[in-house]
Amino acid sequence: MVAAENENGISNLLEAYENEVNAHAQYKAFATKAEAEGMYGAASLFRAAARAEQIHASNHARVIRHMGGGIEAEIRPFRVRSTMENLKAALGGEQQEIESLYPSILVHAASQLDTAGMRSIHWAIESEKTHARLYEDALATMETGPGWTKDQLDFYVCTLCGYTAKTQEADNCPACNFVWDRFEVISLNFCGGQNCEHAIYCGHKFHVIRVTKSFPFASKPQEDFVHSWSRTG
Repeated sequence: MVAAENENGISNLLEAYENEVNAHAQYKAFATKAEAEGMYGAASLFRAAARAEQIHASNHARVIRHMGGGIEAEIRPFRVRSTMENLKAALGGEQQEIESLYPSILVHAASQLDTAGMRSIHWAIESEKTHARLYEDALATMETGPGWTKDQLDFYVCTLCGYTAKTQEADNCPACNFVWDRFEVISLNFCGGQNCEHAIYCGHKFHVIRVTKSFPFASKPQEDFVHSWSRTG
């Protein structure tokens, strides 16, 4: 049973958890589309961002469970368009989290969150900022030609906080101070998570997000729509 003083904090963290799970599913689909278009650098970027969102979701879930809450998320249907359009959509999502979602949580739930909860939020914010910078760079590059978005590149993701970079920036993570040697190298064919690329760890066990490439009202179900879900008690 959830203590009354934890209800608001859990509710806010669940909103953040669901947002991260949705971003994870979207970015995996965007990566597949980018690869199909021959935009291999963009595909690797989307996979790196998806891995980071997976880490955020897992961090949030551990805190929620520690506070006595259950993990539940609904994956909203979304459209997969061209890589350029997908980059713009991803950038908009990151900006919404940075400017609205997480600041709102800090205002309304800070008093209900312990050190682990606040750390999970701050780590997510700093990581989302790296995603926004990388998406902006990718979009600026594509405006004058494919540039690095077409090259096969590796990206680096901090396994503790999700900080994402195109090159090694320091000996330690700029966001959480984790040693850079513990970063994951995300390449074109990276498959993250335990047992499945769509696994989310909630601090209790891994849960699988199912992704189906069909949707009842999709004109091109194999390309345009992705629907998936994640629900645990």
